[in-house]
Amino acid sequence: MMISGGFDVYAREVEDARHSHPAVAEAAVLGLPDAEWGEVIAAFVVRRPCCR
Repeated sequence: MMISGGFDVYAREVEDARHSHPAVAEAAVLGLPDAEWGEVIAAFVVRRPCCR
């Protein structure tokens, strides 16, 4: 869990939202320290291969 701007943000919920996009193969989320917000959310995303 991350706390950003006073809100509890669960990494799993953000990752699940990212996975719902058809172009996303994998996603990982973490919180980075931030002086103003407490933490900011960073997402690492692996795109699905494109078919042409």
